[in-house]
Amino acid sequence: MTSSRITRRTLLGVGLGLSITACVSSGARDTSPVVELASGKVRGRVSRGIHVFKGIPYGAVTSGENRFRPARPPAEWTGVREAYDYGYSAPQLRIPLQVVPSISVSQHLVRPEDEDCLTANVWTPGLDGARRPVLLWLHGGGYSVGSGSSPMTDGENLARNEDVVVVSINHRLGPLGYADLGALSTDFEGAGLIGQTDIIAALRWIREHAERFGGDPARVLIFGNSGGGNKVAMLLAMPAARGLFHRAAILGGPELTARPRERTAATAEALLRALGLTGTRVADVQRKSLQEILQAAQVVSKQGLGRGFAPAIDGVLLPRHPFTPDAPSVSADVPLVIGFNRHETAYLYASDEGQFDLDEAGFRQRLRGIFEEEDIATLIDTYRSGNPNASWTEIYLQMTTDQWMGAHSIKIAERKAAQGAAPVWMYRFEWQTPVDGGKWRSPHTLEVPFFFSNVTRPEMTRLVGDAPPVRLQQALSRSLANFARTGNPNASGLLPDWPAYSSKRDTMLFNVVSRMVADPQSEERQAIERAVFRAGPGGREYPGRVTTD
Repeated sequence: MTSSRITRRTLLGVGLGLSITACVSSGARDTSPVVELASGKVRGRVSRGIHVFKGIPYGAVTSGENRFRPARPPAEWTGVREAYDYGYSAPQLRIPLQVVPSISVSQHLVRPEDEDCLTANVWTPGLDGARRPVLLWLHGGGYSVGSGSSPMTDGENLARNEDVVVVSINHRLGPLGYADLGALSTDFEGAGLIGQTDIIAALRWIREHAERFGGDPARVLIFGNSGGGNKVAMLLAMPAARGLFHRAAILGGPELTARPRERTAATAEALLRALGLTGTRVADVQRKSLQEILQAAQVVSKQGLGRGFAPAIDGVLLPRHPFTPDAPSVSADVPLVIGFNRHETAYLYASDEGQFDLDEAGFRQRLRGIFEEEDIATLIDTYRSGNPNASWTEIYLQMTTDQWMGAHSIKIAERKAAQGAAPVWMYRFEWQTPVDGGKWRSPHTLEVPFFFSNVTRPEMTRLVGDAPPVRLQQALSRSLANFARTGNPNASGLLPDWPAYSSKRDTMLFNVVSRMVADPQSEERQAIERAVFRAGPGGREYPGRVTTD
């Protein structure tokens, strides 16, 4: 019988042997991928066949004299830089968020914060010159919070399953990204759109480096959810972004208009006052500490002006509203996919606990804070007629979702289709999460892990439950990849035929069994549009009490 006794000498011998083997293995052939960029070499990792690079600088440090200035190219480095972990998140403005612990998987997850936040993360199947489509993800969180490091939007599975290159980025947010100092001083022209020009800098970086990561610089898709969808809409109206992307997807977060310039100017003035600066000392803001600026921005937010840290028309970088009164000509040739979830406001209004147990009186009371009194009776009659068995909560969630996400998404689709230069496809995500007894239904952000092929990740259980519909995930991620690859989101064998949006209002209803429906809930749609856009041609483009940041 062989002895099971292990001596100290045996352990030393085994340990020495393992050490030698490891040294020979790593010394003889280091399989860690290295890519040479314009600024220097970066080393990534391989995860189940996918080459992963994180925290790559696409811009220079943005503190000091670079604060409130357009992004500059990153500083060059020598040697090989490790790209193993996410970079810094942008400094966050602590605005109240409707984050629900029971279902949240931290879309707004942030790493340690720092002004030096202009970094990109890349997931690619190969460094082989294969010229795959490139998908640039723009994170949510409005214009004030968020980062590209959420497990919900990790790009590894999407890259592997669909043979695409996935990129996520961090960019400047809140006062550092959208304080409209240019409205107060010509020395800071463009400061109110710095967050957007950071994204444009990232797109230029992608154009320069896509082939080095196995991507195709001529097939770049920009896509985002919530605030990320807002940013996509803005980029579609920005001349400086023209030619840097070739398809766009607004996955929840439609934006018809930029903020009024007087509003963003008032926010910038309030920021300076909170910093103890007069209108003649705008440049002194660069000498303030980061903490002072963030504290001043919190003061401004408490005054109700924080939502003015958002894009406004400056006449140069953003010469017009993104989709008012029509679709922008600068992106006329860019195909678009746009859609929303059936019950977006279940999550967006989550602080209103009573919304899940509404009686008629509570339902009517809530509507008075959203719609004009003259519209409420017609809306109730229409939605009750179209949904005779629905609870007041169900009708409330559908009506408030249609009032904002639905009406604005449909308006964008209409105006893009009317332009006639490139197609637009419309969807509505209808699958409902079973968690918490199903009360959340189909809330804001639920579709995101489906597009990223991430519903089976352990972190997603609290959002999608223990038995997520994997085939639905495959349909959404395949349609997104096909759209990036060909400019058409159809996914034969996984989805019904998906016609481009037209006067028929064809809409893909994503579910376990997806359906193509022409003008779903037509009566409700028309009633909502009369209430939301009742002000006349062009409509009241910023209705109700909810905004997308």
